[in-house]
Amino acid sequence: MIEIFQTLQERIKENKPSVLITITEVKGSTPGRIGFKMLVGEEGRVAGTVGGGGAEYYIMKKAKKLIEENVQNFSETILMTKEKNDEEKIKIKNIDVVPMDALCGGEMKVFYEVFRYEKIMYIFGAGHVGQAVAKLAKQLNFYVVFVDNRTEMLEEINDSLCNKKIYYDFSKLAAAEKTSIPLDENAFALLVTHFHAHDLDVLKYIYKFYPGMKYVGMIGSKKKVKESILKLKATLKENTSLENLYSPVGLDIGGETPNEIAIGILAEIQSIIYKKEAKHFRLNYSEID
Repeated sequence: MIEIFQTLQERIKENKPSVLITITEVKGSTPGRIGFKMLVGEEGRVAGTVGGGGAEYYIMKKAKKLIEENVQNFSETILMTKEKNDEEKIKIKNIDVVPMDALCGGEMKVFYEVFRYEKIMYIFGAGHVGQAVAKLAKQLNFYVVFVDNRTEMLEEINDSLCNKKIYYDFSKLAAAEKTSIPLDENAFALLVTHFHAHDLDVLKYIYKFYPGMKYVGMIGSKKKVKESILKLKATLKENTSLENLYSPVGLDIGGETPNEIAIGILAEIQSIIYKKEAKHFRLNYSEID
């Protein structure tokens, strides 16, 4: 039992979607007992058991489906009944029928508890602005990942500011593969490196391999942003949309310090999440050619 919770804690830290399954009620003969637990990830069973056999196989498949469909918590009763041909079946609320290996003839109530971070933020650049944004993002329950090409900066960042740190030489991004910096395309990305050319390198990488991200924010003056958009457009496919690009980044709410800029950036992200109208700094990219 302790192993299951230790493994779950480790997986949460690494943002690996996981489902903790618990048998909460049993009637008759069943492969599992009340309190049996099993931990399942996208890759299958990770730890524990709910009794094995066909019931466990069904429950494992159900857990993986809940992860795929982004469902939070779920409960169902599994009925294991003996058919006329003596073949045991698992019936889920008299709808889903799945063959089972063992002959039990009982009933189990199963609770699926899904653990995952709904909001992931990649911060490219571990400087003052990046750290200020991370501090607020953590308070808003983001899973924060820092990416930087300076090991000393990554080492100085307090672990309370992020969940993960990645070192990568930004100058090598032009020749990088999609797996060089694995990103979640349902995440938010912020480009605040210490060198504007690196911001452009990251921007090109994202739109080459992860163009569907929820938000791509890039810091910079209007002049620098225009230059970057022109260079980016030269590398894009014709049907690539820049609707998710917000640059210059943030909302026009005033302030120039890292903390004030961070408030504007998080406010912008919140406005996007909740689909609210706001006064953005972003340029009209269709007018840049």
